[in-house]
Amino acid sequence: MTDTTVPLDHLPPPPIDGPTAGEVVYVTPEMAEAMLGHNTHNRPPRKQSVDAYAQDMAAGDWRWTGDPIRFAPDGTLLDGQHRLLAIVESGVTVPMVIMRGIAFEAQEDIDRGVPRRYSDVLALRGEVNATHLAALVHKVDSWKRGEKGAKYRNSKATYAGLNRTLEAHPELRDIVRSSHTVASTWDLPQSLIGLAWWVFAAIDQEDADFFFARCADGQNMAAGDPIYELRKAVAASRDNVKGERNQRHILAITIKAWNAYRAGDKI
Repeated sequence: MTDTTVPLDHLPPPPIDGPTAGEVVYVTPEMAEAMLGHNTHNRPPRKQSVDAYAQDMAAGDWRWTGDPIRFAPDGTLLDGQHRLLAIVESGVTVPMVIMRGIAFEAQEDIDRGVPRRYSDVLALRGEVNATHLAALVHKVDSWKRGEKGAKYRNSKATYAGLNRTLEAHPELRDIVRSSHTVASTWDLPQSLIGLAWWVFAAIDQEDADFFFARCADGQNMAAGDPIYELRKAVAASRDNVKGERNQRHILAITIKAWNAYRAGDKI
């Protein structure tokens, strides 16, 4: 084994005979730029991930996990491009474990483990209904970002960002419990009903509770009443509109019915 000690400003290091134990390095944006100069054998970077990491770094929410930046024996960057790009984008110095001498072939096995989902994070925190709560927090977070569709597909929120959303809106826990009956009655994702409930409750909590209670049981509703017509439209849409388009459609007509209900209109 050859000597692996190199000055930090010379990262990545020259070729070595085998892998080294990782060393903790405070990676500056300038050092990250230098390391990225050796990013010649990697998958295309995902901008959404870079932006999300950079947001956490800039906000001071980036957490130390010990995940290394990995280099091949000749100094080629094998793993860590998204984190390094985020350091450059955020302008923040972040501690990273640097590992050198990792075999090229090992790159195919990196990141093949079972990823931790946000519902797993909430379950570890002792949250009840963790799966449904995680889906609702995702939708609310996307809504607050300006993504008004039913799916959260245009941005990659970090768990720190999702936790901030839940901390800012603890009422989401109650909405998850309340929305179960409507979602079961309509055979729709609970998070979709929960998103609409959260949006409506911010306008008028009492009206929102009444609106969704009647959506579930249909009591005292007649033709022309917005909730009556909404229940009919949802039943028809389940068969006629599929997939993501179905969720957007259901969300749109639910908002339309809510507006009519608040205005006292017949539809």
